[in-house]
Amino acid sequence: GEVVNQGSGNIHWWELDANIWDNLDFDVSDINEVDYSFSWTHTWPILEEKFWTELGYIYYNFHPHELSDTAEVVFGIGLDVFLSPSFTLYHDFDEGEGTYFLFGGSHAFPINDWINLCIHSEIGINDELFIEDSGFAHWNIGASLPMAWQVLNGDLTVAPNVDVSVSLDDDNFDVTNVFHFKKENT
Repeated sequence: GEVVNQGSGNIHWWELDANIWDNLDFDVSDINEVDYSFSWTHTWPILEEKFWTELGYIYYNFHPHELSDTAEVVFGIGLDVFLSPSFTLYHDFDEGEGTYFLFGGSHAFPINDWINLCIHSEIGINDELFIEDSGFAHWNIGASLPMAWQVLNGDLTVAPNVDVSVSLDDDNFDVTNVFHFKKENT
């Protein structure tokens, strides 16, 4: 398998998020992707305020990669209940000209007042995103250890994590290597 380092920084305000994410490929010792995403996530006053939706936009910069830069719109839904089931649709309206469906779940185990152990898993289905084929693409399982501190009038959270992705179809998995997916329950 290939080992990479993926860094991420997020700014959250109200129901809005801005994120920058990068992928450092150790095989070539270079950053081969930087993603910029913006999203709005809202918890609705139904089901005891446990139902949420997300609308977003992601710009993928694949420099220096053989893929051209591209952009997607994102729509997600989920429940903040045991195992936090979620469904997210990523539709590429640019170079990829396809859709990716992600079914996931996660659960947080409190360790103390400022640390949780979060486990998560998701399975992805590719529908002609960058390829002419469709089918199951990947299964991901991982764990993170978010640590939150109050800083001034807000929170600072650091969340080291380890993820393992398993290819379910080699043709589809080549595409999923350039994406990252996760909504953590912290």
